[in-house]
Amino acid sequence: MGIGFLILLLGSCKITDNCARTEIARITKLTCPKEISLGQTAGIEIEFGIGNGCGSFKEIKSVQTGNYLQLEIINSFTGCTCTELYQMGRKVFPFTPTQKGTYYIQYLLKENSYLTDTLLVK
Repeated sequence: MGIGFLILLLGSCKITDNCARTEIARITKLTCPKEISLGQTAGIEIEFGIGNGCGSFKEIKSVQTGNYLQLEIINSFTGCTCTELYQMGRKVFPFTPTQKGTYYIQYLLKENSYLTDTLLVK
């Protein structure tokens, strides 16, 4: 009887991922050096909101087109019942430019609205 109950108990625990999702985070602050030398790596500090207690940082997505670099933070959420604790995160994105010039670092402020910072590479 004990083994049957244990099997029934284990069989009733079902892990599903129907509440799992990812979303683009709201970046609240981006700190970028104003100037570096060619060959150096700029550490771009990014502060962002994670959301509720089920959320966590997943990755930094970057897309570079010429001298424009767009950065987005992706958070993942797991769980259907989450605490309403709003969390903040901080990550550093290493960026090593390949040529001299002015680079435009863009980050998503809100849907389809980017803020831009500049980085001069000498």
